[in-house]
Amino acid sequence: MLHPVVHSLMPSDVPKPQAEPLRLPNAALEPIDWNALGGWATDDHAAAFATFVASCRPLLRTVLSKSETRPMYLALTHVCRQALAAGRPTAEQARMFFERNFRPLRITKLGDNAGFLTGYFEPIVEGSRFPTGIFRVPIYRRPRDLVPPLNSAGPGFPNRAQSLRRTPSGVLLPYYDRGEILDGALDGQHLEICWIRDPTDALLIQIQGSARVRLEDGTMLRITYDAHNGYPYVPVGPILIERNIIPRRRCRFCASVSGCARIRGVPRKCDAKTDRLCFSGSPGCPMTARPSAPRAYR
Repeated sequence: MLHPVVHSLMPSDVPKPQAEPLRLPNAALEPIDWNALGGWATDDHAAAFATFVASCRPLLRTVLSKSETRPMYLALTHVCRQALAAGRPTAEQARMFFERNFRPLRITKLGDNAGFLTGYFEPIVEGSRFPTGIFRVPIYRRPRDLVPPLNSAGPGFPNRAQSLRRTPSGVLLPYYDRGEILDGALDGQHLEICWIRDPTDALLIQIQGSARVRLEDGTMLRITYDAHNGYPYVPVGPILIERNIIPRRRCRFCASVSGCARIRGVPRKCDAKTDRLCFSGSPGCPMTARPSAPRAYR
């Protein structure tokens, strides 16, 4: 993991990140040398820098609240400003930028020396702007009556806590759960971004958070997570194990998705125990293959 470091003062209208150690619950953090990162010396730092800058742009477009005090967020905002001011550095200059503004850390779970690595990808699915006999599964944008959880702070839509629904009379109620939405609670609101073929693909998009939809004319439509209806996510794997669809030893992401594909009535049976449903929107920052983060993140 890379921990952002602040070296200079920030503009007076932006809260200054407080210098304090990074803390993660139930974890040990050990500073390491850059040379301890495998392949660091030969990595494509210029490509990583260009992608880092692309990630910074939507972050810097966000108006920070005066109540924003998260040190990591504020420090990263400051480093992003420095990155935009740096222009297009050479590979060596990009490497020096990362080494000056971040600190590599080795993170281990207390009492457990085995590491765990997770990954991210964007599924590519077939779809249509209009419902057809083939494309019948809707992908919804954020509803207009969706209200973020009360007392939420920071940019973006909070990932936890109960989202609310504002009725025409102004009353706030818990938002529709997944079952109610699948039964038509959002029908007639024209929230459909597109329609896709397979409910398993819709489930995959929900899990991954984004996707590319290849429309009938060949246009590639990119969608990404925008909000949720306020209910906790229940992983698919344990449900498939409980129903003897896949054995516990094979409970990995790909096996879980393929297991769902074998169940008639997906997504009803695959996520019958979760009321959560996510809404999509336009991506604020595109994913770039490999250099979306320096090697220390990969």
